[in-house]
Amino acid sequence: MFFYFSPMYFTKKDNKNSVLLRITPSKQSFKKIIPLFQKISYLVAFFFFYISLYGISYYFWWQLFPYFTLLLNIFVIIIFFSTINKQKNIINLIYRSNFLVFSFIWIFLFVYKLINMQQIDSIFVINSILSLFWLVTTIIFDKSLETNKKKTYYIYFTIYFLIFIVFYIQHYFRLKYLLFLPYLWFIMSIFYFDIITRIKQLFFCDDVSKYVGIFLNYFTIICSWILLFEYNNFWHFVLILLGGIIFHYYIHFIYKNYISLILVLLSIILIYIKNFIVIWKFDFIHFLIFIYFLPFIYLWYSFFFKNKYQYDNYFLVFSWLIFSMFSIMIYFYLYRDTNILHLSIILLLQSFLLFWGFAKLKTR
Repeated sequence: MFFYFSPMYFTKKDNKNSVLLRITPSKQSFKKIIPLFQKISYLVAFFFFYISLYGISYYFWWQLFPYFTLLLNIFVIIIFFSTINKQKNIINLIYRSNFLVFSFIWIFLFVYKLINMQQIDSIFVINSILSLFWLVTTIIFDKSLETNKKKTYYIYFTIYFLIFIVFYIQHYFRLKYLLFLPYLWFIMSIFYFDIITRIKQLFFCDDVSKYVGIFLNYFTIICSWILLFEYNNFWHFVLILLGGIIFHYYIHFIYKNYISLILVLLSIILIYIKNFIVIWKFDFIHFLIFIYFLPFIYLWYSFFFKNKYQYDNYFLVFSWLIFSMFSIMIYFYLYRDTNILHLSIILLLQSFLLFWGFAKLKTR
């Protein structure tokens, strides 16, 4: 075997198209794998480094950890900004890797301290601000980062900034979550959608900001629908929904967004239902007012105000028809009303809605 694999045979070339040659890695594959491996290595290295700092600090004195991290991050920031004009890829990668791991740790600390109601000191505040500072500087000053990756960092920034704001407001003011979070989410959605897009350095993330703002507002509106019927002091959520109606009607008017129009119509219907539940009287006249007052307002609106887009009337007409039909079904299921006069009045009013509604659609 030694003789067979000896250098005497190394010089012999096999000209056959060997399968072994096909599995030889190409130069292009190395160009893709090495940078990815490098990025992962830096992330893992900084993760191990912070874990070791935590262990050393815990062994001697826990308060050493935030001081260690503060000195390290100031050092990294100084190096980054001292070489910012040269745009050295390796420095930028170290900067991103360090603070990405650092921000993950601080998200964990935010959640941990909120759950355990722990006090914070000035070093903790400074470190958390540095983590926010990192995200902003990476998005604005890191020229080696591709635009798509910058947008990913920007999405992470929107999430981190929201957690950051929630933590400090809740820590210092101790507000009730059910009231505090929907208000904050609504304000932040407007901030992301309109205010932050005015910053020139973030123009490339304009579309991302608007999407984040809209989807955060969608989530806020849906949560407010639930809390409108679950929370005793429901007027807070009526106020949020009224703001959402204005916001989403504006989005639909500018961008022809029919999801926003559906949210507007559903919010109006749910506010209407909640207010009637508060003053509910178990009689037929009250039921007629409940079921037909809102549809006739929709009908009046569609006749006297011209909608901007062609299909707006379809959404209006079908929303009031579905609302009235479901309300009638629920009424007869709950009250088992067999009075012929009551049934006839309901059918008469429903026929008016059908005639007028589809007459309006015919004109379009």
